[in-house]
Amino acid sequence: VLKLIGKDPEEVVLEGVDELDATYLTDAYQDVPASGEGPFPYVLYAHGFAAYPSQWRDQTDGLLGIPVPEAKGRFKHRSSVELMKKTLRSSRKPVSILSLGAMSNIAEVLIEEPRLARKIRRIVAMGGAVDVPGNIRVHGFTDNSPNTVAEWNIFIDPPAAKAVFDSSVPLEIVPLDATNQVPLTRSFIDRFKAGATGPDGRFIYRVFNQVSSSNSAGEYFHWDPLAAAIADKPSLCEVRDKRPLTVMSTATGPATRAGFPARNWFGKPRNEIDEATAGGLTATGARRDVTVCMKANVAAFEQYMIDAYAKPNS
Repeated sequence: VLKLIGKDPEEVVLEGVDELDATYLTDAYQDVPASGEGPFPYVLYAHGFAAYPSQWRDQTDGLLGIPVPEAKGRFKHRSSVELMKKTLRSSRKPVSILSLGAMSNIAEVLIEEPRLARKIRRIVAMGGAVDVPGNIRVHGFTDNSPNTVAEWNIFIDPPAAKAVFDSSVPLEIVPLDATNQVPLTRSFIDRFKAGATGPDGRFIYRVFNQVSSSNSAGEYFHWDPLAAAIADKPSLCEVRDKRPLTVMSTATGPATRAGFPARNWFGKPRNEIDEATAGGLTATGARRDVTVCMKANVAAFEQYMIDAYAKPNS
């Protein structure tokens, strides 16, 4: 993501971002404390019981088994919540946030320090399904899920997503409506390989090649890369719409599932959420309009990706 938007990760993480021409914070990983035992490292989300399938997380954490050089230098660990707070407090200009996962951390920042909302220029998020079905049912993982309306990033923590959708911070989502039109194709992978140079490009080619060849579901889409690219180059989204939207997160009673903490990250009793509707987007009860990218320029996006990794030292 940092590669696509042309920012040095050390600048973002270690040096702050005041000097950058365009400032982005990424919220791809959830760093709230883990709790409970069992097959998933359940985190203290607002409510609910959702977790990304363990195989997906293991593959991501292990970079699909693709070897990479060890990072050089010393790095200070800071949770994403604290990083966002620190960056927003110190920035002399509004900051943009790119959200590529559950919105738990963003919601925590907005709820704990509401005044920081004015320091956020906009949030661009990969998430949601507006006029298309959701993607919670995945062959071999969640075939029997009753949920046909949500997208994974919103489904993981619906109350947190609702807090962000209902906030005053400008929000643009890149939902399944747009990403469904941008599959990872063999033609693109071959052109990417031909155009990409350097170790970064070769690594990304191996990632593309591996997820394409090993995906038993049959299709893989440019979910996060498309959102990152649109955050950096808004013209890659051809059709935008303004929709009154909020997130469905109906509580169904106290949480009773083994392995989940009894209290959420507010310290309040934890509730389960109606699984069939959790994370779905709706106009009912919406507090404001959200910008929705409905269609991307596929050819321009693919060329953007190739160009990003065709630069010297990429």
